[in-house]
Amino acid sequence: MDSKLLKKIKRESEKKNKDKNALPSTTLIFNGRYEILFLIDIRNNLFIYKAFDSKEKKFVIIKEFFPVNFSKKLSIKRDQTTLDIVENAAQKEYYKQLVDDYLLHIDAEELLYGSKQISLFKEHNTAYIVYKYNEWPSLQNIMDSHYNFTSDDIHYIYFELFKFIEDVKIYKYLNTSNIYVKNTGLVFINNNIKNIYSTDELSLYTSYEQTFFSDEVKFNKELSKKVDLFSIGTILKEIIQTLDEDKDYNKAIKKVKSHEDIDKFIQNATMNDMVDLKRNIQDTNHAEAKSKKNMTFKQKYVLALVAFVAVIGFGVLFTNSIYLDFEEEIPLGKVEMIRDIEVDNLILDTESKLEWNQTDKVSLNSVIIKNDEIEVEIPMYTDDRSVDLSEYKIHKGKYELFFRYNYLDSHKELRFKLVVK
Repeated sequence: MDSKLLKKIKRESEKKNKDKNALPSTTLIFNGRYEILFLIDIRNNLFIYKAFDSKEKKFVIIKEFFPVNFSKKLSIKRDQTTLDIVENAAQKEYYKQLVDDYLLHIDAEELLYGSKQISLFKEHNTAYIVYKYNEWPSLQNIMDSHYNFTSDDIHYIYFELFKFIEDVKIYKYLNTSNIYVKNTGLVFINNNIKNIYSTDELSLYTSYEQTFFSDEVKFNKELSKKVDLFSIGTILKEIIQTLDEDKDYNKAIKKVKSHEDIDKFIQNATMNDMVDLKRNIQDTNHAEAKSKKNMTFKQKYVLALVAFVAVIGFGVLFTNSIYLDFEEEIPLGKVEMIRDIEVDNLILDTESKLEWNQTDKVSLNSVIIKNDEIEVEIPMYTDDRSVDLSEYKIHKGKYELFFRYNYLDSHKELRFKLVVK
């Protein structure tokens, strides 16, 4: 899809929400550097604003910590004169701890809008995190714009969704709002990460978002790949329904090339009594082989898949793309890179080991741990899969963590944020 069209959809789809406790437009924060333009969204434990960075002369995304809906013990509101957040006096220490914890665990929500973190600071008795502005729309934005999906578009999305869940651990919350469409690829972002202050995860989602959740998620049953298959089926069904003006799925599916195979997958995937992953993979591979005889993608729809799954500290698979700039072009055919290096946990105690798995295609050269006070470069050997933090005198704090390695004939660098408690 054309880059200009995507950016136009992004601009026109941005919501301008209202909330009495949100910062008003034209508010200046961080010594006047950032001007709040409008409230885009209310998510989990925060307000999300579009703002203007007067220093860099660019738009940014600003997240403001405001957990009123997710901490029953709290009673907080905004003073409309000072714009400070005022908490219940009896819960002052509890609220302060929440703010501090939020800044400590910012990596757990690092990719909320698929944007790289610029800065973080405290002001108005709360915490702010500033991100680079994401110019790319979500799949939901594109659906809302009444874009006319083609049969080739739907086949492409079908195959890429399935390819994605084969390469990651259980994603659980896949939906049209956290799949972004870039001119060079689909970008999968976990922008609805489990809230660390709430026991009721589903309360963090709109009823529409919950339509993508299987019964295993809704009723807290044992999870497997079936929950992602259910989400894929629902996503495809929602997209296909846009092909009919009355949103009649049965009429719309007939407009999709090789619709029998896709329809069979959707019907199986969205059933509560779903077949297992292996059978679905077999069905999908058969469908792909059959449809490829008839299918030639238009050049503008042949996109690269870039998988982003970021829940640092919760033991979820990471990808080499996690900190790539959104403007950097990603070459086609590199989907297997998702499996390069898998890190279990990036919030550790000083006596813990940093551990990881890596594919046979990777030759790891060194691991670098550094911040403003210390920089340690640790040479790696063939069988190395861990680093003992105590051995290298890594103390409590926040660090940049680099894996430098060779992949096939290329030199690669994988960067994470490491928190040592």
